[in-house]
Amino acid sequence: LMNNFFHHYLSMKHKKYINEKSVYDEFKNYFKEHILDTENLCEDILKFSKYYADMRLNKQDDNAELNCLYAEIKDAKMTVVYPLLMKVLDDYNNEKISQKEFCEVINLCLSYYFRQVICNAATAGNNKFFCSILKEIKEDDYINSIKAYFKLQQGGKKFPTDEEFRTAFEKKDIFHTDKCKQILTHLEIFNNYKNASLESLNKKSIEHIVPQNKNLSPEWEKDLGADKIEIQQQYLHTIGNLTLTGYNSKLSDSPFLKKLEMENGFKESNLKLNRYIIEQKTWGLTQIEDRAQELSALACRAWPYPNIADDILKKYQESKEGKEQIIDDSLIKYENRLGVNSAKYLKEIESKISQLDNQITRKFNKYYIRYFDSEGNCFVEIQPLKDALNIFVNIDFDKVNDPKKMCKDYFNLGKLSNYNTRLQLKDFSEINYAADIIKQAFEQDE
Repeated sequence: LMNNFFHHYLSMKHKKYINEKSVYDEFKNYFKEHILDTENLCEDILKFSKYYADMRLNKQDDNAELNCLYAEIKDAKMTVVYPLLMKVLDDYNNEKISQKEFCEVINLCLSYYFRQVICNAATAGNNKFFCSILKEIKEDDYINSIKAYFKLQQGGKKFPTDEEFRTAFEKKDIFHTDKCKQILTHLEIFNNYKNASLESLNKKSIEHIVPQNKNLSPEWEKDLGADKIEIQQQYLHTIGNLTLTGYNSKLSDSPFLKKLEMENGFKESNLKLNRYIIEQKTWGLTQIEDRAQELSALACRAWPYPNIADDILKKYQESKEGKEQIIDDSLIKYENRLGVNSAKYLKEIESKISQLDNQITRKFNKYYIRYFDSEGNCFVEIQPLKDALNIFVNIDFDKVNDPKKMCKDYFNLGKLSNYNTRLQLKDFSEINYAADIIKQAFEQDE
């Protein structure tokens, strides 16, 4: 716990993700750079260690909503948000923001993460992303600055919209995600923090309404109709067919009406999740789809999309565009080496790289461009050629996932780059594939 705290503490102070292996060296550097006396440093560490303990151990006075939100973060294993939340909690305690606003920030983090999970977006790199928010907070427009930063993300870091989220939420195999229980629990306690008990909900089991057993009873075959096999295969593990119960083994493969009426059945349940189920007399495709739509609407409220006025968002958009490097400077720098096609490749691949993280920087060499993450680690070098790009990635050749076998091992061969794994891009149709190889190098140590 102590090692984790110092890791998050230093990431918060530096406003960038600190590699866990570098914590000791970074701590010494931080102490020297800020010329802190021992007493002030210890007081600061003590203050933030209490914040960290509150969040990790779920201790926040009698505030039911905060307790639930802290528990959500812990259950989701979202340790990557602690550097951000320690800073925001400090601002809340110093009355820079209200309790409502503090809860809103936590909810934004949860919303972003769960929407990523449901929409199959990559969560690798979130450690750097959440730390990067620390640099974007405007003290005079606190919540809007955070909302805008979330909403303006593009590419792999995009915040999924309500439409994207609902579509995926209704069709996705929720049961086989490692967040299934937490998703159902959060939907149950949403807007009911004072009355719902996370401890009791966590003791309940996940129940499939249409049973998992392929040997359906005659009653189930009648309810599901002629398409029973397809319905069971396609909808069995989706949100419309899942709920929570304390009596999973008793319900089991029972017919729907028996699940309703039996002792400790659905009709005796006091869970909000089961209200729609109780009202039904049969259970088939129509009911599964209707309930999925009902729960996806609830999920959009539970994990909301950032709500910010268009005129305010526009100001942040303009500010972001003003700070961004213009990609064309690479084209100007190497105009004598680039051909028409390779110039297009470079412009597009740089756009893909910029979407990995907003703190990526570049350095220009006589022969190639080097790209660095927020910690100053170079993860790719690109050599512009007349009709192609040589892309050297900082990842061992035997570790790269390259099903098309486009990468070559340049170990012990003469080359301009510092890295051994090379991919040559000479066809526009391979842009996304090349971008994925680069992404592997960017994310390999996260």
